[in-house]
Amino acid sequence: MENLSIVLKDIRPSEINQESLLSDIREFQNFKYFGQEITSVKLDREDVVKIYKQIRIAQVVQADEASLQHIFKEYSFLKLRVILEVLKELGFIQLEENSKYKITCINGAVHRDLSESVLFKMFS
Repeated sequence: MENLSIVLKDIRPSEINQESLLSDIREFQNFKYFGQEITSVKLDREDVVKIYKQIRIAQVVQADEASLQHIFKEYSFLKLRVILEVLKELGFIQLEENSKYKITCINGAVHRDLSESVLFKMFS
């Protein structure tokens, strides 16, 4: 008896612009590791709240860059990464970066105002 097997690798949503995604990844890394300024991102409270609510509902989000872009499609990857760093800085989430991102909501996190975040002030 013969069976057909298919192994799928590297599946990505078709609406993701790979060039834009790679550009956002590079720009965020340049900011994080080399201190280069990002002028294209402006944050407001509503953006941060929307992302946090989605994470809080899911409790744990595990995904690569393209999948994160698809999950939070309303935002550019660059803006999403800045918001995740703000949430991490304030202690609302735990963020692990390996080959994939693992975002974990911290239950019972102490309520903190966004104005306490250095990053939020920098981008608002």
